[in-house]
Amino acid sequence: MSKTLATIKVASTPAERMVQHIELSHAAMTKAAAFEAQVQKQAAEVQAVIPQLCDVLIAAELIRPEERVKLASTLSDPVAALNMFRTFANRYQADGRGSRLGAGVDAQVSGGSAVKQASVRPFSQQPTAAKASASVLFRGLGLPVPADLQ
Repeated sequence: MSKTLATIKVASTPAERMVQHIELSHAAMTKAAAFEAQVQKQAAEVQAVIPQLCDVLIAAELIRPEERVKLASTLSDPVAALNMFRTFANRYQADGRGSRLGAGVDAQVSGGSAVKQASVRPFSQQPTAAKASASVLFRGLGLPVPADLQ
């Protein structure tokens, strides 16, 4: 019995008010149960993705393997996961790699060698020294591996 505010009629007797109260309570509890089921389903989906994401981040050498447990707990908390994402973005900007999307990176900008940077930025026009971790990252994200990384 789904009731909305527009269809609720004023009960004239105490018995009708009691029935109306029960019906409204039932409708509220049904909606709350549906919402709780949705939240549980989403939490289960998140928990299923976390191990895969840990593997991808470790394979891409963004996280050390010994930090897997801490990473998994961070990814379980949405606020902590967003803060971690912000940290990655800040580091990317600080390294000078985030100036322009698709632009090559000069070896002198971050002090690294061109070969190292080419493997970090597989879309740059520099010749790549492909690491196995780059192709693992693409596969882990469900993306096709670029031909120059195969």
